[in-house]
Amino acid sequence: MLLRLSTGRLGIEDGPARAGDDDIRAWAIRDVLDAALTNTGAEVAEIFLRESGSSSVYLAGFRGPCREEFKQITRFEEGQGFPGLVVAEGRPLEASDVANDERFLRTLVKEAGFRFFLCVPIPGRDRPLGSLNIAWRRGCHHLFSLCVTLSREAERLALILDREDIVVHPAGEILVANTAADPQKRLDLRVLGPFEVRLDGAPLNMDAFSRRRALTLLKILVTNYGKVVARDELIELLWPSDVPKDAAQLLKIAVHYLRRGLGEDPHGKPKTSFIATEANGYAFNTASVHRLDALEFKALAEEGLAFERQGRWREAIAALRSAAQMYGGDYLEEDPYSDWCLKQRRHLRETLFEVLLTAARLSRSAGENDAAIRYYRRILELDPCLEDVHRDLMETLGRCGKRTQALRQFEACSRALREEFDSSPTLETETLYRSLLNQASA
Repeated sequence: MLLRLSTGRLGIEDGPARAGDDDIRAWAIRDVLDAALTNTGAEVAEIFLRESGSSSVYLAGFRGPCREEFKQITRFEEGQGFPGLVVAEGRPLEASDVANDERFLRTLVKEAGFRFFLCVPIPGRDRPLGSLNIAWRRGCHHLFSLCVTLSREAERLALILDREDIVVHPAGEILVANTAADPQKRLDLRVLGPFEVRLDGAPLNMDAFSRRRALTLLKILVTNYGKVVARDELIELLWPSDVPKDAAQLLKIAVHYLRRGLGEDPHGKPKTSFIATEANGYAFNTASVHRLDALEFKALAEEGLAFERQGRWREAIAALRSAAQMYGGDYLEEDPYSDWCLKQRRHLRETLFEVLLTAARLSRSAGENDAAIRYYRRILELDPCLEDVHRDLMETLGRCGKRTQALRQFEACSRALREEFDSSPTLETETLYRSLLNQASA
């Protein structure tokens, strides 16, 4: 990994990567540096990135005066210097007097008169990818209040940098990949909201499955992802009211039409099939190359909630936001009365509520009130009778100076409770309403 100077800027030169990748990464670094300076008023901004296969971080980008002084040390070991400490600990570092701070190792920067530093980690899946740092020589005594702004830029850069353990494609998809599977066949399944099947990116017409039960069979197997569904159970699910005498043969026919609808060669090798035949039944082949939006949603939700429990709130907000965007609707919403998918639908919907509530609370704590308002409103679209959410939304709207909207929210709360339960808001909600009303009339 080498540093190069280009039009007066530090960029990245990565031997094995494609030139296009280098251009995108270099552009992202420049853009984040510019945004960091503009949004914080700092004199200097710099980015250190983790070196592949190493515990050290290297200077990958710089903006501001005193370039040579900051280049006194361009590589730090993990835990060494401000960049190394941020990467090792995974949390922001703020200093208002680096001249007397032994952790700061670039003596030329001290001699140049820089005193104030704020450094935030660039998040990665398992550990920070680097650090984004800003500095002033004078006049900045509110460093930590800028932490949210700087962390947002660090997260934006992290979305572009390579992430570990996933296959990322231009559309931002996360694929479940297996090198043993046929690389030419990829199945994309959308089960959150309207059901959709794509093969190698091209949407499959539902008529391609010839028989409705073939499509229902696919939904059942996907719902039981990672499990084998016994033949007898499949027969009961496919013919719930009247099981035909030749049901076993009809099940084989449904499997045949399903495989044909998925574009499979009926005489192809088993490893290329999306449908696995087992001794006692059938299963969706989890070793195939596929994407399942419900799996992505659950993974992002679990990651965000885990970050929240660890106190890594910036990373938590990013993961929870992605999870909320992934949820395009209830699980297999076009099958509202199918008992075999009710449990999964209920579980995913409960997970969505936890995601939205946690994201709203973290956004409020971070001062991102507009985002919190969007999360609260989405929750109330799902269940308009949650009085505590109405109250949190009223408080957030009032905090933003949107008192008229806050008062209207109380009216919406009252109407929902009256229509659903023939009841009125609690005293706590009434008290908040009166407080907002007094503020509006003051």
